[in-house]
Amino acid sequence: PVILYATPVYQNGAIAAVLYGRKEGTSLSEITKQISYGETDFASLINNEGIAVGNTNLDLVKQQFNFAKADEENPDYAQLAELVRSKMLAREPGFGDYTLEGKEFLVGFAPVEGSPWIMSVAMDQAELDVQVAEVRNTIITVIILAIIAAAFAVFLISGSIAKPSRLLT
Repeated sequence: PVILYATPVYQNGAIAAVLYGRKEGTSLSEITKQISYGETDFASLINNEGIAVGNTNLDLVKQQFNFAKADEENPDYAQLAELVRSKMLAREPGFGDYTLEGKEFLVGFAPVEGSPWIMSVAMDQAELDVQVAEVRNTIITVIILAIIAAAFAVFLISGSIAKPSRLLT
């Protein structure tokens, strides 16, 4: 696959020529390899038909793997293909989940403005659950420490109010 770039060249306000360039299509896969969130994540760039144009797995690009029709050859891809057809190809930012090969994945996606491409990043749900549990535990710890600090502050303030009252009586 290749990517062709083109831009008009203006002379006296009119298009005099078109400048174009060609680049290896696999360069899009290099972009997806740079996108990283966790250890089990992977990025993919598909076109408006669901065909892989950039993927961390370069073989999918070379085969022109169609995520929207993947379930036609392999029923294990049914959830992913339905997600691509119903949400991703609508070109609206969003998220969804699917199960593939016994693993649950969470995927976020958005169209790439000015192009016919949609970028998605998927992650194993188990890794995400671990991260959510860590955040939850941190929040619980902060709340418990805040309650202890508030109780200590109430004890000090109530003592400073109660002591003069006792002396006055």
